[in-house]
Amino acid sequence: MKNESQITKSGTQDPSFDLNQDTRKVVLKQSAIGRFNSRLAVLITKSVGSMWCAYLFTIIALISLPAAIRSQDPIIIVSWVAQTFLQLALLPIIIVGQNVLAAASDARAEGDHETLLAIRALSLLQLGEQQVKARNIKSALRTYEEAYALDHNNLATNYYLGYLYIETRQIEKGIGLLKRALTQNEQYPPAEAALAYALRLQADATTDPEVKKQRYAESEQMFLRALSQDPAVLDINGESFHAVLGGLYKRLNRMAEAIEAYKAAELVTPANSYPVVNLATLYYLNGDLEEAKQYYERSAAISPRMLDNNPFDYWTRFDLSAAQLVLGNLEQAKRQINLAAQHVRLVGPLETFLHDLERLKAAPISPAGIDELIDLVQSAIKRVHDSAEK
Repeated sequence: MKNESQITKSGTQDPSFDLNQDTRKVVLKQSAIGRFNSRLAVLITKSVGSMWCAYLFTIIALISLPAAIRSQDPIIIVSWVAQTFLQLALLPIIIVGQNVLAAASDARAEGDHETLLAIRALSLLQLGEQQVKARNIKSALRTYEEAYALDHNNLATNYYLGYLYIETRQIEKGIGLLKRALTQNEQYPPAEAALAYALRLQADATTDPEVKKQRYAESEQMFLRALSQDPAVLDINGESFHAVLGGLYKRLNRMAEAIEAYKAAELVTPANSYPVVNLATLYYLNGDLEEAKQYYERSAAISPRMLDNNPFDYWTRFDLSAAQLVLGNLEQAKRQINLAAQHVRLVGPLETFLHDLERLKAAPISPAGIDELIDLVQSAIKRVHDSAEK
């Protein structure tokens, strides 16, 4: 994975830097007298090429104008205009004009260069979205890092790259980019909700009870603020942030609030299985098996349609696996886990699914065969760890 210095490094070289380097090499190759002459010539050119010098030369030229006029000799007057006024007054003005035109040309070239970089960054953003949709997270991460190197002030780049860092558990780097996005736009609900998710993960990881409590509280407040600004806001995976808030409530065992959050997510993304399967799980844990069964059946009906559209969506395969398990189709549940494991390159999604399975196992009536699914997921986690160490 690229480190942070590689991310912030510019993707292209400044042409003016190359020119200055070449010029410096030429000067250094000269003798001491040659270097002195070159520097003196540059100093004189800069001094003469100013409007103040033009004003001074004009005054000097005008001193001899009365004498030329009094001579009443056309040749002397023409000679004064050509040899005195034009050479003294117009030369600095011409140099100033050339400098202005050169500066304008440089500005246009710089503007064109920045435009090309922005277009390139935009195309990388679009490519990154396709890679995220295909759940090719590592490739998406590299793509967004390249986009960031080209245009680190782009709001969307900071958000997407920050979110991917969080998903890959590079939480501090992700938080830095999300805060940068919020600095650029204080009301940017996707970035604020993603930052809330990062705080929740920090709370999950800490062992200090006071820090854990504070992080969870901060996370909840940021989720609620983002959702109040945009109730339909989605994460980069196309899921409602209501569902991510539901995950926080589920983690805190605030089941009633979790159910309400997932129901709100279901209204935002009615074609997604994620809020539906989580509602099924919550009802199952609460002992409402009939309500849970209805939601699991809905999840089992929605998930195949989603997989027809994107067979690489391992999150949806996890949803389908859980539904098939509770509905008594153990072999189908195991098949979905095996298919999902072929596309998962990070342990985060597997650990999340494992946690949900362990909660189901701890329910008053655990689903038959759940230990077999837990073993499959643990084996998949081990394979990902072993692959990362090679």
